[in-house]
Amino acid sequence: MKSDYVNFTLNCKVMSPLFIGSGESINKLDYLLDKNDVVFIDKRKLVKYFKEIECLNDFNKFLLQNDKASLKEFFDILIKRGTVNKIDYSLIEKSRAKYYKNKISKTNLNEIDIFIKDIDSNPYIPGSSLKGAFRTVLESCILNKSNKALNDFKVNPKAVKNY
Repeated sequence: MKSDYVNFTLNCKVMSPLFIGSGESINKLDYLLDKNDVVFIDKRKLVKYFKEIECLNDFNKFLLQNDKASLKEFFDILIKRGTVNKIDYSLIEKSRAKYYKNKISKTNLNEIDIFIKDIDSNPYIPGSSLKGAFRTVLESCILNKSNKALNDFKVNPKAVKNY
């Protein structure tokens, strides 16, 4: 049986910023910033740590009172009170990653979107994303070079498949 598919190898060079998200986000209660690192928090270690310094109930009250609370804000309160002198990241750390200063502000923490990763935790681009990118490039190329194609597309968007 003859196939309409052709196999080939393709090497691509990314010419602009690229982000392929997994749909997973990390919120302000799941990380802290330490110099140029994002410190991801181990929640079990965090609860154990708060129990040891006897502030777990305070943390729960803090969360209930603040819809947009961040872990950094709570640690700032603990430092101001004198409960702790500084944050001991080793007691609550799960893992670390580098960050670029222009992407995350220490004063205005945001959610962090997670890349899609392979089994070895390396970022990768799914074939379906590449297919969509190539389709978009080809369609725009066809439409920009042909007034007839552009007019056909305006009348019937599915007409681009004819080209």
